[in-house]
Amino acid sequence: MKTLNVCFVGYGSIAKRHVKNLLSICKSKSIEVNIDLLRHRYDTKDSIKHIRNVYFHRLPKDARYDIIFVTNPTSKHYQTIKENINRTKMFFVEKPLVSYEYISKIKSLKINPNKIYVACPMRYKRIMSYAKKYFDKKKILCARILCSSYLPKWRVGVDYKETYSARKKLGGGVRLDLIHEMDYIRYLFGDPIDIKCSYGKYSDLSIDTEDLAIYILEYKDKIIELHLDYFGKKNQRNIVLFTTNDTINIDLLKNKVIFYNLNKVLSFNEKKNDLYKEELSTFLKIFYKKDKNTNNLFNALETVVYSKGA
Repeated sequence: MKTLNVCFVGYGSIAKRHVKNLLSICKSKSIEVNIDLLRHRYDTKDSIKHIRNVYFHRLPKDARYDIIFVTNPTSKHYQTIKENINRTKMFFVEKPLVSYEYISKIKSLKINPNKIYVACPMRYKRIMSYAKKYFDKKKILCARILCSSYLPKWRVGVDYKETYSARKKLGGGVRLDLIHEMDYIRYLFGDPIDIKCSYGKYSDLSIDTEDLAIYILEYKDKIIELHLDYFGKKNQRNIVLFTTNDTINIDLLKNKVIFYNLNKVLSFNEKKNDLYKEELSTFLKIFYKKDKNTNNLFNALETVVYSKGA
């Protein structure tokens, strides 16, 4: 039986999801998993029955792992990677790779780019795979992409003012927090030849980060509009494609593709956790060198640069 030794740095909701999924996936593949946890404080509310060792502030000098999951706030990603380069064979980093102030610093690290995988779970939605496979980019004249929701309702029972989303020093703000959209734009359409962005804080939310960002991405044969906000009272996550023969609405929340001219609707049966399990399964294939790392250090860093809107 294979044995996998991993460490999670940070233990928020996404880390707990990954722990649960990792145990499930590895059990199905007859892989034994040993999980350590590094965190900055003790929380009596957390159940850590599946964790072998819990460390605070730093790992033991002799600690070595197959995989380190970087699931702490964005502002801490760079330092976590830098301090643990020689402790692990591979990193799984929660999006985004780093905050903007660390772009040049992480470029200077002498690290194999394929040693880092940055999470991009939206790529693993079934509806996204359909869009990637069946829509001809050459027939798309323009696209309008919207990600809008109300930050105070994101996390039940959590004061939004205390989350990293609300705090600039932790790497919050819609440009980084909602970077999934920029990632899947590159995944579906490739890289733009030019990008412009306007952003700022416009709502009465008690945050010090930007709550709105509007991008215009220019391609040789199309223009893509991207809208990100924290203040929308109705949850919306859509890709609207204006093609040569139809207008198509890809509803990422309802998992439906609506063809207005053809008067046709495609529905995709999928639970929220499915894409996370699919991504983690693919990541393990990458780790065991059975698949290609499609979002390594270089690619993920480019997405951060584009999200800045420079």
